[in-house]
Amino acid sequence: MIFVKDIIGMPIISSKDNKIIGSTKNVLYGDLKDKIIGVLIEEGGILKSPKMVENKNIISINKQVYIDNKDAIKDLDVKSINDVENGNNDIINKDVYDNKGNYWGKIYDLILDEKKRIILYAEISKGFSSDLFKGLKIVSIECIEKFGGKIIIKDGATFFTRGGLNNLIKV
Repeated sequence: MIFVKDIIGMPIISSKDNKIIGSTKNVLYGDLKDKIIGVLIEEGGILKSPKMVENKNIISINKQVYIDNKDAIKDLDVKSINDVENGNNDIINKDVYDNKGNYWGKIYDLILDEKKRIILYAEISKGFSSDLFKGLKIVSIECIEKFGGKIIIKDGATFFTRGGLNNLIKV
């Protein structure tokens, strides 16, 4: 498993000639329960049009994103560009509520199965001091629903905690 934020900035390498083509600007996903769409690529230079590598052309994601070859890089269509720029598909930093309207925090990161390239978990932050003492909450992506701009946690969701001083002190 790998955090989506760790993928951002990874070099994108062509397996054909083992050369760095660019770096990962973001991970593109639509429905949270499906495979990722691909990765947004950041190439050197200015006035470059946004480009992506589709999931089907990604060989592996580890410390680098290996792709088939440079031909796997595609221009984003206008709708995808608008979705990326407006953050329509991105749930990171979005507020999280339960069905009763109680605030749970913000999506801090997503955890991806790098082999299957599906999102497994969402990590929820309630702010620096809460995260420091209580840790970040981790919930299965199956327990999260998107309704317009709102992120809702389903009733009965099970949480895990990562980090937090309170968890280190418990024996």
